[in-house]
Amino acid sequence: MKSIFLIVLVFFIIPFNCEAYYKGNSQKDKDMRKAYIQIEKKDNEKAISHVEANLDYAKPTMMWAASNAAYKKNQLTRSAFLFYAGWLRIIHDENCYVPDEESKKEALGALWVMRVTLGAWIGKRLKHSDKVRDGVVTAIQKYDLRPSEDYTPDWKVNKKYEWNACKEKVLIQKNEMIKKLKNL
Repeated sequence: MKSIFLIVLVFFIIPFNCEAYYKGNSQKDKDMRKAYIQIEKKDNEKAISHVEANLDYAKPTMMWAASNAAYKKNQLTRSAFLFYAGWLRIIHDENCYVPDEESKKEALGALWVMRVTLGAWIGKRLKHSDKVRDGVVTAIQKYDLRPSEDYTPDWKVNKKYEWNACKEKVLIQKNEMIKKLKNL
């Protein structure tokens, strides 16, 4: 019980540092840094919408920051979609942009923290709302995991990105996630 309390406490006290993940000078990087700063504020609708409109460029941490903001606004469908899309992006990145071991540990650590905090809250609420759960399942089914050409993962890449080489593995895991969501 203490460990869950500590994780929740850390989750709300230490904000995501998504700004660090968008270091470039491209317009997309600047827009994502701006959106992150806005997500931390109370009036964050435009920033959440920006992440939703740029899922092909958004990193998992940015999707989760937007998910958390939507959750705090009691927008469960939106929050759940952004959460699971971020989770799928981690799965995608791990399979398509093979990370070095240190980066892999960090990514999996981030995934674990999200699953035991925000994921647990979302899962409990989805269990009690078939309509919302069905909407999230439909959105995840439609979600195209392929990132934009200028997307880079949160870690050093050991090999060149090739969608066809990793597609099967990623889609299998996506379908497993959909099956689990349907059975909540």
